[in-house]
Amino acid sequence: MTQDKRVHDRKELTLPLRIESGGKLLDGESLDISVGGMRVSSPEDLPFGTKVKLHVVLPTLGEETVFEAEVRWGQREPSGWFVLGLQFHRVRARETWAINQLMRQG
Repeated sequence: MTQDKRVHDRKELTLPLRIESGGKLLDGESLDISVGGMRVSSPEDLPFGTKVKLHVVLPTLGEETVFEAEVRWGQREPSGWFVLGLQFHRVRARETWAINQLMRQG
């Protein structure tokens, strides 16, 4: 059995989002979220270490939030899309509160 190295608990959450990288905008969706990052579905692969901005409306805030993040891993899906693991950078207190509220919801 492999040991889970995650520091933060994750919550499944499907939301439309926009990934901004290198002047390009990609429409995708979230798959899950934690205080430390987000797993997303993207139409394009992004290399390890790519810095991105995620534009998403969290239900607990009701308005667009922009997270700065970095690609930590990627995997191609049979659909041709890519699942990317993103690590957040400098999450503000307001967004941390909103994510924690999501984590508490059933």
